[in-house]
Amino acid sequence: MTRSVLAVGVAVLLAVGSTSADDKKADPKKPFEGKWTIESMSMNGKSDDSVKGGTHVVEGDKFTLTPAKESKQEAAEGTFSIDGDKKTIDIKPTSGTFKSKTLLGIYKQDGDTATFAYSEKDRPKDFESKDGNGVMLLVIKRAK
Repeated sequence: MTRSVLAVGVAVLLAVGSTSADDKKADPKKPFEGKWTIESMSMNGKSDDSVKGGTHVVEGDKFTLTPAKESKQEAAEGTFSIDGDKKTIDIKPTSGTFKSKTLLGIYKQDGDTATFAYSEKDRPKDFESKDGNGVMLLVIKRAK
């Protein structure tokens, strides 16, 4: 379960806000800045409700994940890089379950909601978390 909390944190980093096309090209991380709320998380096709309601805060290329108060998940921090043209993200946690690993992901955004799929092994090709595929799927929403 601690893996899913960090995964959620990573996914939150991928959320994209409202900016112009020029702003995204100039600094593709900027749309991620701010506070996000975790809506749902699944890993290997299994839902993990323990992370729902947690928050993820992004400043520049750094993130901090704080689990929901009732969760037993640990907090996590790290850095990330994105390719706005390819809609890919690489996450490098500095604490938590995935400390010192690189998580490879993809993302999509619809308004104030973002969906992320990432894995420790290969970058996912789609937004599916199935039994045994090692993909973590995270849905976050910009906090108001």
